[in-house]
Amino acid sequence: MKNIEEMTFEELVDFAKHTDDSIAQAEEAVKAGQELLNLMQEQKAKIAAKLLVMVKERNIKDEKVNDLFVTYFSKEDITWLDDAGLLKKLQENGANEFIKVVTKTTTSIDKNALKKAFKTNEALKESYKNFYGTKLTEYVAVTTEENHSKMLEHIEEGYKK
Repeated sequence: MKNIEEMTFEELVDFAKHTDDSIAQAEEAVKAGQELLNLMQEQKAKIAAKLLVMVKERNIKDEKVNDLFVTYFSKEDITWLDDAGLLKKLQENGANEFIKVVTKTTTSIDKNALKKAFKTNEALKESYKNFYGTKLTEYVAVTTEENHSKMLEHIEEGYKK
């Protein structure tokens, strides 16, 4: 193909039309690809939901199926219900290690420190039970044997920290 600078007027006109057509085709391909991706993502979400139900029904934690591993994960996390009430209660109890002062005029809860303390101090957790709830996150991972081994190593490393 010639350099654009070397093309005649007629060649540039043809090339401009060809370029416009190519752009239109590429845009259509991108649109079709995005529609397919959206459809596949919806299908993946449905599959994951169905797998989660089936894994829970069968009480599967980690099982090899054909050449793949199916692993069930769940994590319960704290969700805060009443920030203002919790802050007041923390202040009343002198629990300053769970309070952070962002500016001289704003005081807020250090939720990460409080969550961490809840994990090791049941009495502390109980004393603030009116100010938090829990949420359970569950999912299933389907992986190859190689990726399953890597995942288990990663999880083990996380527990050691």
